Amino acid sequence: MSEYSRYYLSDNPFPAAAVIDPQSPDVRVNGGIFHEGIFSKEIENLRRKTEQGVNVIYLSGIEFDRGIGKSALMIHHLQNLRGEAESTCVYVKCNEKDKPRDAARRVVEQWHRCGDLWNAFKAAFLDYCRSKGDTLLTPDAVERLFVDFPTPTNRLPLNRYTHTRDSSKVAEGFAAWLSARLKVSNRALLTLASDYLSEPTAFLDSILGRSVDSIELYEACLRFLDGFGYRRHYVFLDQFEDMIMGTSRSSMGKFALEMKSLIRASAGNATIFVTLHPNSETSLKIPAAQDMTGVAPLDAVHRIDVMILDTRGDSAIGLAEEYFRHFRTGEVPYASYPVEPELLEFMCYTNRGLIRGFLQQLHNALDYGAGVGYPELTLEYAREHPLEVLGREVDQKLVDGFNKHKGRVTPPGPPIHSLGGLMKDFKEEDRK
Repeated sequence: MSEYSRYYLSDNPFPAAAVIDPQSPDVRVNGGIFHEGIFSKEIENLRRKTEQGVNVIYLSGIEFDRGIGKSALMIHHLQNLRGEAESTCVYVKCNEKDKPRDAARRVVEQWHRCGDLWNAFKAAFLDYCRSKGDTLLTPDAVERLFVDFPTPTNRLPLNRYTHTRDSSKVAEGFAAWLSARLKVSNRALLTLASDYLSEPTAFLDSILGRSVDSIELYEACLRFLDGFGYRRHYVFLDQFEDMIMGTSRSSMGKFALEMKSLIRASAGNATIFVTLHPNSETSLKIPAAQDMTGVAPLDAVHRIDVMILDTRGDSAIGLAEEYFRHFRTGEVPYASYPVEPELLEFMCYTNRGLIRGFLQQLHNALDYGAGVGYPELTLEYAREHPLEVLGREVDQKLVDGFNKHKGRVTPPGPPIHSLGGLMKDFKEEDRK
């Protein structure tokens, strides 16, 4: 039985560290819990810009560097787009050491891992065999090969199903045919064709080599997908701000030029989604970054401002209730039980609307409550145990500010046991 069962919960609904990892099985951090009402304007804006085919969409936080929900919003949009027919969706989490070329290669890796490149390859190679009319490569034999090997394998036994004995020569002819048809680099396509016709799973190792131009490879694979079964592509570069902040001012020109090449390679059928925070956006406003911002300006067409939680409304209550709902095991007095709505509003206020801090504070509060006998967590209780429930001292000025913010007079409450107040009481008692 869960230690939270007396709260009618299967577990603590809130993450100890409110970070996003779409690969995690934990619904608390993989984007599976999402309150659309909080981001209704941003969701509609994202939908509209995506349908319009905007080349780059910036999800920008205007008040805090992190923790306002940019990544959660991005992953929610990705999950919605994944159901779209004849499209690809790839997610890459950037880091400060990445360059645009690294991001391009990792997108290609995701197309490979998801099976998109393999599906396009099967359709393309069959077309090639039909158009070539070679008795050594009959379409029937190739179709049988792909029935037996529907997914990439360590070794593709082409010579066992066809009369050809040299897969490298077949790859050269196939790559040349693709290059002429798609009007893209034969060199990049030859890497794909050579591996997929011999050792498909070796492709990831092959594209790590320095001799492979990853942006050229990205463009070739994108056109390859376009030509054989896919019409739209959605590329999500999460934590893009880290990649920018890891780029020195002197290197920004090269960074922007590579991003310009990546964006131009995506033109027509691909939309790139990136996250930004205030400091990274400032870095993109310098003249050295104009190669990138010239093709994808930081304007209303390309940018979506992601707002913090509304500290005057009930957005914090709704968000908490959504998390509780996923872990409920029984009927409760109210939807956010055992945390009363007023305390949720107070937590939101003290965190200045920052979602990450709000969720982590709730995790700690419930953890404390379960450890001391499962009390109902009210604002009054939090004022009596501020460090344990809220992780901070609470003085009267903070409470007065909260009530003023909500447009009401401060109600009478229990004495606030701040550290300063306790010291004052101790000194007065000692004088007696």
